[in-house]
Amino acid sequence: MSGNRTSARRGEVGLGDLAVALATLDIATEAHLRILGRCLGLSGLSLGSMGTPKAVADPRWRHRRPPRPAPEPKAPASVPPLPPAPPGPPAEHLETVLEPLPPVRSSDAPLPDGYGQPALVAAKAGAPLRESLFPRRTAPGVLGAAIATLRPGPRPDLDRLIAHLIGGRPFREIPRLPVPSRSRGVQVLLDRNEAMTPFFADQMDLARAFGRVAGSPRYEVFEFLEDPATACAYSAADPPAAWRPQPGRPVVMVTDFGLGDSSGSAPRISQRTWRRFAVLLKRRRCPLLAVVPRAPAEWPPWVERHFIALHWDPRTRAEHVRALVGPGHRVEP
Repeated sequence: MSGNRTSARRGEVGLGDLAVALATLDIATEAHLRILGRCLGLSGLSLGSMGTPKAVADPRWRHRRPPRPAPEPKAPASVPPLPPAPPGPPAEHLETVLEPLPPVRSSDAPLPDGYGQPALVAAKAGAPLRESLFPRRTAPGVLGAAIATLRPGPRPDLDRLIAHLIGGRPFREIPRLPVPSRSRGVQVLLDRNEAMTPFFADQMDLARAFGRVAGSPRYEVFEFLEDPATACAYSAADPPAAWRPQPGRPVVMVTDFGLGDSSGSAPRISQRTWRRFAVLLKRRRCPLLAVVPRAPAEWPPWVERHFIALHWDPRTRAEHVRALVGPGHRVEP
């Protein structure tokens, strides 16, 4: 091989090379342009004769329109003139003379009744305080005895145990003495007929008192107009819930048995309807007690024949209830 190198022949430089160089390089001065000319073998280049190098070299700038001049800022809107100043004080000065009033003289004329005593006037204008038909101090005992049921207690029933042993009768568990209990709760049925209107507020007080005695989980309130078996529970959030007797749970019905005078068109409840209701609860083993606001002298004979009825009166005591139901209602197993 020969040691001599063969150099590549250099091509010719034209105006296209100049245009590419001007588009690529940032030529800002005459000195930069002359250096570029010497590199390309061109002479006589000047910025004055060529204009802006990038505009000459880049064909994209040939047909570009010059940018529009920026709009001049608008003059601010004129500020509205200030309102005229308020008028000043009058030139004339008026002098006002305040004269003291004559002293108040007491009168010997009598004042009307209640004048000058606002406390007494307010007391007369307000509604009278309503007393509960079962006073607060006796209500717990009366209502507790009304819903008490008997259940086996902790102490053995010796009499029954001896009778079993003498008779030779086997028994599965030791008989125990019954004790009263409120654990079964209560269902309260309120008669909302027109004749019971004077007792509506007392009915709600009585229902709340039963709730305090029995406890909320085992306490329900229902209302009826005619047949007590069609009673329903009403609330603002849920639809009416029909009454259903719970086996073993006492039912207290607050009603006058239709004895009051009623001007409405609804028919009076027949004796047969009341009797059918009492038989229904007896079959469901639910003790039933009727609380009647009218005196026993007004009760027809069939009321005490089918119901244990209690007079709703402030003088009623727990012993009156125990005289009707004993120490508690006997619930058949």
